[in-house]
Amino acid sequence: MEIRKRKNEEYLKRKEEGEKEAKAAKTTADATAPAVSASASAAAAAAPAGPSQPTAMDLDAFMTDEERRRKRQEDADHALAMQLMREINAGADRTHQQQQQQAHPAPPSDNHSSHLPLANPSSTRASHQVHETLHRGWRWVWHDGGRPEHEFSEEEVKAIKARGEAILRDCGEKLKQPRAKMGVIRKETLEQLTQLAIETKFVSGKWLLYFGDDMIDEAWRRVALATSKGQLGNCSKCALTPSGPMYVICVYSPDFRDRQEVKRVLNGLRKIGVAAGGTPGDDQQQQQQQQKGGGGGEGFRGNKRVHYKLDLLTILDVYSGITGTWADLRLSPVTQYSSKDFTDEE
Repeated sequence: MEIRKRKNEEYLKRKEEGEKEAKAAKTTADATAPAVSASASAAAAAAPAGPSQPTAMDLDAFMTDEERRRKRQEDADHALAMQLMREINAGADRTHQQQQQQAHPAPPSDNHSSHLPLANPSSTRASHQVHETLHRGWRWVWHDGGRPEHEFSEEEVKAIKARGEAILRDCGEKLKQPRAKMGVIRKETLEQLTQLAIETKFVSGKWLLYFGDDMIDEAWRRVALATSKGQLGNCSKCALTPSGPMYVICVYSPDFRDRQEVKRVLNGLRKIGVAAGGTPGDDQQQQQQQQKGGGGGEGFRGNKRVHYKLDLLTILDVYSGITGTWADLRLSPVTQYSSKDFTDEE
């Protein structure tokens, strides 16, 4: 401690002597050069008149190696703590925002203040305007009096989802059993999920359409226009981003058990040319329908076959192939209907 005190006194003494020398030099300069610039005078006047407290850099010279190491560690710990605090606060803000969006989703309404122009609007022959709503990564369109794909509270959806997940877990356990009849187990599981949809009245579903970058704008223009006119189901939506190379369009109906309504929506899709017809040898008829689909879209090709899927399977994250939470169960088919199930003669 005595050594450090002595060094500090020596430093202050040298500092005071330096300041005296600077003051003497200033006096000499003033006498020999009276025309000193204003900036130089200000800089000279800014010099401190007396000894000041040593700065952090000055004091560092009197610290031991151990004290320097400890100080650097404390500074690093403080910086890390501040970074973690910023990340925690940012994560909390994102979580709060997501909770607010789930608790107060954007209301589906044709009177929504956002009016988004359809893709390729110049090719729309009709004067009918289509009001779209952006919500959770989708472009939505309802017709007059339409409703969302289902009308359940968040708590009700969670309860239904829990029952469905229990069925799927049971399926997984059964498939692990020796000599398990996998085909039978998978079929029974899908039947149980369909029955769950009926019991809980979670019976809405949708026709699924898939298009690439070159076709999606024209396909959605046709579907959105037809939906808003009441020619399809209660609502439709189009993904803002592709799933792999394809964009998906969902065209809803309120109850999968109503085959006549499901078929009516399918026939509407056929009429506007986004889905193929239901009878063999109708390729020429489909081409004519596509050309009548509302103008524009030369070379447009609709889906040859479309499928209808229950909303319950979607909220359970059940998909065909290797995607989805339950991909290892290999449930198939995960769709309720195919367009081949509905012929024009039905």
